[in-house]
Amino acid sequence: MESVRRATGLSLFIALSLTLGVGCAGDGGSQGATPPPPPPGPGGTVDYETQIQPIFDESCSCHLSVNAPGGLTLLSGISYDALVGVNSSQNSSLQLVEPGEPDRSYLVIKIDDSLSTLRVGERMPRGSSPLSDSKIQLIRTWIEEGAHRSAATEDTEPPQFGGATSATAISSTEIDVFWDTAVDNRTASESIRYSIFVATDAVLHDFLQPSLEVSGALTARVENLEPATKYYFVVRARDETGNLETNLFEVSATTLEPTSPDDFRRGDTDNDGQLTANDANLIMDFLFRGNNELVCFQVADVNSDRSVNLSDAIFLLKHIFTGSEAPAPLTEEEILACSGDDSGDVERGLAIYNQPDPSGNGFSCSTCHATTPDEESEILYAGHSLHDALRRPSFNLGEFTEVIDAVNICRVHWMKTTSWESTDSSFVDLVAFLESISPSEPAPALVYEITPPTASGSAQGDAQMGCELFHRSCVVCHGPGAEGTALAPSLVTFPLGADYIRAKIRLSGPQEAPYEGLLGGQMPFWSRDKLSDDQVEDLAEFLEAIPTPDCSDE
Repeated sequence: MESVRRATGLSLFIALSLTLGVGCAGDGGSQGATPPPPPPGPGGTVDYETQIQPIFDESCSCHLSVNAPGGLTLLSGISYDALVGVNSSQNSSLQLVEPGEPDRSYLVIKIDDSLSTLRVGERMPRGSSPLSDSKIQLIRTWIEEGAHRSAATEDTEPPQFGGATSATAISSTEIDVFWDTAVDNRTASESIRYSIFVATDAVLHDFLQPSLEVSGALTARVENLEPATKYYFVVRARDETGNLETNLFEVSATTLEPTSPDDFRRGDTDNDGQLTANDANLIMDFLFRGNNELVCFQVADVNSDRSVNLSDAIFLLKHIFTGSEAPAPLTEEEILACSGDDSGDVERGLAIYNQPDPSGNGFSCSTCHATTPDEESEILYAGHSLHDALRRPSFNLGEFTEVIDAVNICRVHWMKTTSWESTDSSFVDLVAFLESISPSEPAPALVYEITPPTASGSAQGDAQMGCELFHRSCVVCHGPGAEGTALAPSLVTFPLGADYIRAKIRLSGPQEAPYEGLLGGQMPFWSRDKLSDDQVEDLAEFLEAIPTPDCSDE
């Protein structure tokens, strides 16, 4: 990025406060109250000194002295500050004049009989005829317009603006230009219009014809530029009246080299070398309409969180339209994946199978599932083998037909972590690994039952067989000799009854999971097709006797 400022100039900030206030007649302000500062500058159509003060001079004689009733002095040069934003002494919840709110201004309440139910004491002016409707309306209009000290004059002052601050090349044909907010004496910042002037030679700008204009923004994208070309930019601010400031601050940037079809860029989902709203549209089409025109998942992962979802489209649009953080460059690994030369997705999927999710409870796929057929596995896992999972027609006893749904049941309920989208790169990698171990022929859906224990009372099994079985199954979480691991506690330090052991084996698991009859807990249940009733009795016999038997994992 290049950014060159070629001029110095005045950059003044004028803060306009719209804390306006006005008040009138017969009621002094609260003693000790500190009124807010009056509104600066002119405003509205009514001039206080030439139109409002004469009403007081003519009709409010009692208040034309420094010893006026209630301490309210309406002398010229004093009255404005005594009224505007000052609380009434007769009704402290109201100001004598609340800018913009005539019906809440106690001055109006005291002179306007339509509000007589809100006033305390007599109408003002006391002992004299009421003010005419036209005078009351003039006071009302003055308050409605903000109770300015003087009426508005013609606006000839341009905004105060520091000019462009930087420029950044986005692609071979686009450059983003940035600036700070301009401030104007009349026009709100969000309504100031910015003109962007573009030239290929320094200081040689055509200031009669801007290349682009935007309102209320702090950045603009200049498009349709030539590749590998240096451009110079000047930004000027214009208020709603049309006053244009004329700074000469100049910034520059050079467009990127043109890209080839194999030059992948994060966020450039249509691979045209530019980041545009169309790239965000393609992401949303992919998510909500099943459109599959994305270059690759890695390019669509705009916010680099290893998933593709709505947040990627939002991240990209914010960058395009507000100049926020740009998408990070693709890694070499991601570029390889987009090029079709990536052989690492299976390897990454294997790592995902073996490693717990950082935000979960320590469980991984390998905690409960083998990758070889169950009958060939040395370890007897609570969950069924994943070797043919991709070939099954349904999951969770027919509840789901998509692999992503079955994976998310494990992630949310058993691993205690977040669900995935089917477009998440981690899920894609896991599927690639599962595909690498899958048979070619279809596999039947799993059939299993969650059933309560059939026996009760003392265990009726073989402790030594239970010991051997423990070291082929429960050892994954409870460790050798049942002494515990980071995944599950030691079973040696406290006594376990047979009925408790049976219930944990058959019915343990989160109650919010989509299985009926589970009693809660992190430990996965064992269906009867995974552990027979006799094997449950053997385990119960062994675990009841711990630490008496000399059990090892040999």
